[in-house]
Amino acid sequence: MSYESELQNGEEWSELFRILTTPLFVEFMKRPERLLILFTGNQWGKNVNIMKSYIARFMGKHPVESKNLRPDTRIRTYRFCSETLPNDPESSQANRNTIYPVLKSMIPKRLIKKDITQRSPIMTIADPCQGGPDFYVEFVSYGQELQSQAGVQRASVYIDENCPRSFFEEQLPRLLASDGDIVIGMTPALGQVTWQFEHLYEGARTIYRTPLVRERYKKRFNEDFPEIQNTGVDSDICVLMAATDDNPYYDELVFKKNQDEEKLVRLGKHPVYKSLGEFKKHIITKDEYIKSKLGILDEESEDVRRYGIFRQVSGRIFKDFDQGIHAGEHIGKLFEEKGVPHEWAHFRGIDYHPHVDWHFCALALSPHNECFIYAEVIKSPERYVNAQIAQEIASVCKDYKYILSKIDPLAETTQGNTGLTTVDDLNTLFSEFKREGIGTGGYWTSWDTKSTRGREEIKKRLKNSRLCGRPFNNRRVEMGRETYLPTLWILPHCKVTIDYLKNWRLEEWTNREKLETKEIKETPMQRYSHIPMVIEAIMKEPAFRPRVISNAPPRHTALQYGRT
Repeated sequence: MSYESELQNGEEWSELFRILTTPLFVEFMKRPERLLILFTGNQWGKNVNIMKSYIARFMGKHPVESKNLRPDTRIRTYRFCSETLPNDPESSQANRNTIYPVLKSMIPKRLIKKDITQRSPIMTIADPCQGGPDFYVEFVSYGQELQSQAGVQRASVYIDENCPRSFFEEQLPRLLASDGDIVIGMTPALGQVTWQFEHLYEGARTIYRTPLVRERYKKRFNEDFPEIQNTGVDSDICVLMAATDDNPYYDELVFKKNQDEEKLVRLGKHPVYKSLGEFKKHIITKDEYIKSKLGILDEESEDVRRYGIFRQVSGRIFKDFDQGIHAGEHIGKLFEEKGVPHEWAHFRGIDYHPHVDWHFCALALSPHNECFIYAEVIKSPERYVNAQIAQEIASVCKDYKYILSKIDPLAETTQGNTGLTTVDDLNTLFSEFKREGIGTGGYWTSWDTKSTRGREEIKKRLKNSRLCGRPFNNRRVEMGRETYLPTLWILPHCKVTIDYLKNWRLEEWTNREKLETKEIKETPMQRYSHIPMVIEAIMKEPAFRPRVISNAPPRHTALQYGRT
C-alpha cells in the first residue's frame, strides 16, 4: 500500500495526524546528526513527537534519507530504552514505561504481527508502505545487565529520560554496522542531570533553542543566543531545547477553557462571575494556566521544569566555570611573547597517590589579585619512578621561584623499601635538580586537609571572572575606594585542569527512584577531583596573596600586556 493511500485511510493513523507540527519538530526532523537530544520542559510532548519521527522512518518518509527504513535495509531492529520495561509489574506509577503505549496508539493494529510478552519485549511489525520484510521494536530497561544487550546491532536507539552513562556508552557499539543514530528525550530534573551536561550539552556541535527558551536565557542570565547556535565543537551531536509553553496543545486547551467559562457566564450559571465584563477581566492566559499546573516554583526550578534549562542543577561543584570565559584562547595570547611574569607570586602543588596518576599544577597571582593556572603535569607512578616525575615537574617550573610547594599528606607515608617518605624524596631531588640547572629548587610540605575555605575561594574567583569578562578588568571603585576583584583564569593549554574544573561533580544516585526518596548526595566524586584539590589546598594557605611590586604603576599588569 502506498504512503498516499495510507494518508487517505486517516482513521487508522488518526493518533499520528492529531499531533500538531511545531517549528521545533521541523528542525528536529531535518537534523543530520547521529546523536539528537531533546531537552524540554515538562509536558512538551517529547514521546509523541519522537514516536512521530520514528513512524516517518518506518513509512520511508523521513527527510534524512539515511534514517529511512527501506525494503533492502539489512538491520531492521529498533531499540527503545527507558527506566522500566512495558510489562514490569513492579514499576511505580512515576517510573512506568511511557514509550510503548504511545507507539502502540499510533500504529494500526493490523500492522502489529506480534506484540510484546513478559518473556519477549519485542514487537514484530509489518512494513507499512513499501512491502519489505517485517521490522522489530525492542524494549529494554536501564536495570538490565549490560551484557544481555551486547553483541547485537540496531538501526537506531531511543533513550527516554535519564540513563546511567555506562548504559549510554553500551549503546554506541550497537550502531556500528547500521551507521545508526541515537535519539534522547529528556526533561531535566533537579539532581538528575549529571554526565549529560558536559558530554551532550557542552559537547554539542549545534544547539537549537525556541524563542521562549532564548527569552528565558536573556531574562535570567543576560545571555543572547541565536536560534541555531554553532558552538565550534567538533562532534556529531545536536541539542534541541523547548519550553512547556511551546506545546501548541495548551493554546487550544486554554482557548476552550475560557470559551466554556464564558458560556456559563452567558447562561447565568457561573459560580463566580455574574457578568461578561467581570469575567473578561479574569480570562486565564496560557502562562497562568501552565504556572497553575506546575505549582509554585523558585526561579531555578522553573528554569528546569518549564524551560529545560539545567545549567545550575547539573551537580557540578563549580557551576560558574565556563571554558569560553575562564580558559579561552584569548587568555593564552596574553602571555605568548613574555610568558607569565616572574615578579608575580607563584605557587604549585601535587595531588599524590601511590598507584593513581600524580596531578601537578602551577599558579601565579598578579599584583592585582588575578590568579592564572599556567602549567600542569599528569604522570602515572605505575609507569614512572618518583625521580622521573619530579624531573618533569621541575622542568615545567622553569626558573620561576615558588612561595608554596604543597603536596597531599599521603606523601608523608614512609616507604617500606627506603624508610623515607615521598616528600623526603622530592626535597632531595629538587635540591639536586637545582644544582644541575633544572628549576630553582624548593621545599615541599604537606597541605592542610581540614578547612574547605579553598573550595569557596575557587567559587568566588570563578564568579568574579564571569563578572569581569576578561583578565585585567577587575578594578572597581566604590565610594571613592579602589578595589580589585579576585579572579581565576586558566591558560588553554592546561587541558586536564579545564576538564576537571568543568566536570567535577557530586556523586549521583543510579536511578530516579532513589531521587524520589533521598536527598541529592553531598559527597564530591573522586573522578575529576585531583587538580581542584591542588588548587583548593594552595588557595586556603595564608601565604596565598598577591606580591606587592614596588614602584609599579597603578595599571602595571594591564599596561605590560597591552590591555587598558
